[in-house]
Amino acid sequence: MGNNTSQWYSCVPKHVLTSCTLPTEPPWQEQQSLNNNHKQHIPSDQATDNLLQAIVMDDCSELQQLMDTNIDLNIPLNDNNETALILAVRLGHTNQVKTLINQPSCDKNKLNIKNCSTFDIALIYAYNQCTEVEDNVNYWEIIKILMSTSFDPICKDAMLYVVRTALKYGNTDFINQLSEIAIKYCTSCKFHELLLLQLHRHQPVFEGPMDDIFTTLSKFTIKLLCECSGSELVPIVNSMKYYLESHWHDKQNKLHVSKKLALYATASGWHWSTQYIDYISRVDPYLSSWCVMTSKTVPSLHHLCRCAYRKTLTCSVSISFEKFPQAIPRVIQEYICLKDVELLCRKNLQSITF
Repeated sequence: MGNNTSQWYSCVPKHVLTSCTLPTEPPWQEQQSLNNNHKQHIPSDQATDNLLQAIVMDDCSELQQLMDTNIDLNIPLNDNNETALILAVRLGHTNQVKTLINQPSCDKNKLNIKNCSTFDIALIYAYNQCTEVEDNVNYWEIIKILMSTSFDPICKDAMLYVVRTALKYGNTDFINQLSEIAIKYCTSCKFHELLLLQLHRHQPVFEGPMDDIFTTLSKFTIKLLCECSGSELVPIVNSMKYYLESHWHDKQNKLHVSKKLALYATASGWHWSTQYIDYISRVDPYLSSWCVMTSKTVPSLHHLCRCAYRKTLTCSVSISFEKFPQAIPRVIQEYICLKDVELLCRKNLQSITF
């Protein structure tokens, strides 16, 4: 297995290796090495020393005691500029990650010396886990935790690395699992954009059709469209161009997904520009004609109300409902969350109006 690991990492581009922290050895070896050698990185402060030791040894009890003393959780613990949270993620200490992210004083935006975020590190190690069958650390669980608490990827090379490598070696299980977890847990527009971008750019290294991958990922896009605030709509729709630019083995699959995304985007309040309509026309002239018709048609009052409400939001749609002093009727909630669009997708396009 060691030879396979070595051969696998030999495929990592040099610029990626110099841009982000990549796992060059199995995590259990890395943890043992850190256990044996961390003394050379110990800061002089005794409390910080104890924090480092608690994280390395996965001692949740000691960590809690240290937090009770209001210890600074954001101080670098070693020469790699790793905070307690970053180190806990890298070592795969799930319970410590849960504990740390629930601390108001814990800065989720800290980066290590290679400018990798906690999410970037978890993503890299999750892919590494796919190649290390003996690894019993569940980095997928950590990714779920980070996604559900709104962590973002920062280092583009980290996403490039895992997606390109997965496609090159035909590891569709990794891509599909990442997509399925995103559908359930992720609300990050930045993650959505980076994942689509890298899948599109590195499609040529994959041997075989990617229709299923894009179709699955479109569910994540639709989820974001249903829940997004007004300011988030622009990056989501702009990222949808990667569906149009990518090659699909079956053109009908591409047309079906494109139609569905266009309907959800329109329902969420998107106004199609001439430039975007021209872009769509290269793939589906029929769909672009519908977009033109929609832009010239006076929408219904209830659709205008839905768009106006969503445009003013600074949080997700579902969370906004919780801020009302009285419960909003479920039928109204479902309409604002675009629950009506799924039925519209089954109709003839020219008969659909908002």
